[in-house]
Amino acid sequence: MHPWSRLAPTNPIDNHPGAKSGRARTSKSSRPWTPGGQTPEWKGEVGYVTPVVEATAPDAANAVAVLCGPPIVVKLTLPVLDKLGFADDAIFTTLENRMKCGLGKCGRCNIGPVYVCKDGPVFTAAQLKELPAEY
Repeated sequence: MHPWSRLAPTNPIDNHPGAKSGRARTSKSSRPWTPGGQTPEWKGEVGYVTPVVEATAPDAANAVAVLCGPPIVVKLTLPVLDKLGFADDAIFTTLENRMKCGLGKCGRCNIGPVYVCKDGPVFTAAQLKELPAEY
């Protein structure tokens, strides 16, 4: 199993310097919750995606990268994958967070000439570079 598939995101609220250390929350299912999947059973990485991707340094030859997550994670990870040698047409990500109606009628997902709901929501890094910077 590739290390990326075991990556648990951290919760920035719980990692804030003002947060009480060691606090645990309870989810609706009443299971104990700790930020970033830090449970005794967890064997994967914990932390921000970009340093883990850089440290893992996957071989870009004959490979594709698939990104999903909040827009800021996607934006920060694209340059790391570029630095590792991934071709722009071998990096796929989604922009579905911009969609509302899903029919191209409301215009919320419009980025330049593209309607995410009709032309996507999956795009390559090469396609993203052709869009205005607002994506």
